[in-house]
Amino acid sequence: MAQAPVDIVDRPMFRERCGAKRCGAHSYVKAERADTDLYFCAHHGTQFMDGLVMHGFTITDLRDTVLPQVQG
Repeated sequence: MAQAPVDIVDRPMFRERCGAKRCGAHSYVKAERADTDLYFCAHHGTQFMDGLVMHGFTITDLRDTVLPQVQG
């Protein structure tokens, strides 16, 4: 049996918007370091993930909540 679609208001996400230049989408990736917190949408979080980790950021990743998981 198919699950009902998940509305965006029911999905976990961060309150802040994506900080990538001219984006402003909902953020699903939080990068934390002692001196700053950065927030990114799923697209930009994926794009910048390796560099963020390389520069010592701790990542909280909610990208898997963007699209409902397909069962079956």
